[in-house]
Amino acid sequence: MSDKNTDTNWKPWVPKELIDWELKVKEDTGLDEKEDENQEKEVVQQQKVLEQINMLDDMKEKAQKLGHAEGFEAGKNQGYQEGYQAGLQSGIEEGIRQGIAKQEPFINEWQGLLAEFRHSLNGLDSVIASRLMQIALTAAKEVLGQPAVCDGSALLAQITLMLQQEQMFAGDPQLRINPKHIPLIEKELGDSLTAHGWKVVADNSIHVGGCRVVTNDGDLDSTIATRWHELCRLAAPEAL
Repeated sequence: MSDKNTDTNWKPWVPKELIDWELKVKEDTGLDEKEDENQEKEVVQQQKVLEQINMLDDMKEKAQKLGHAEGFEAGKNQGYQEGYQAGLQSGIEEGIRQGIAKQEPFINEWQGLLAEFRHSLNGLDSVIASRLMQIALTAAKEVLGQPAVCDGSALLAQITLMLQQEQMFAGDPQLRINPKHIPLIEKELGDSLTAHGWKVVADNSIHVGGCRVVTNDGDLDSTIATRWHELCRLAAPEAL
């Protein structure tokens, strides 16, 4: 019986130092594993930081390149626009100068023609004025019965002619004339008018140089206006 109990409780002998050493090794191994794990975490974290730094550097570099490209393009466009505007303005000015230079001979020629035309017009004005004066004098002669001289002689001749046609005037004839002519008529024809029974009447409505004989049977209008109207009717009947 004793031998069986002894066999059952038997354990191999191991020195205590060896057991302590194994425990220490296990503890150290556990610590090492934790340290390795921590180191791996630190490495991973550092890699992430490096990746973020690299990413930021890449973004910064890309932004710089993009900004440089955009700035270069903007500067190029601005330079192009400024150059285009300057060139356009210069081209316009040069075109104007060339156009003026080409047109200058024609301008000088036209100026010469205009000067000649103006000179011709000035000469024509004098000719027209002279011709109109001749026509006016001729018309006045036809109206007054003699050349236009404002001395009353034409009116004296007209009244003398009427006195010679006395048989045309019945009743008590009235010779109506402008008041300015009464002294002249009475001086030159007063006796003849009295002998024929004519009465001289001042009439402000009658223009100087004209007269009108009024009788019981009618009147004879020999005013300047009436004679002028008749002359115009004969010269241009369709206009009246």
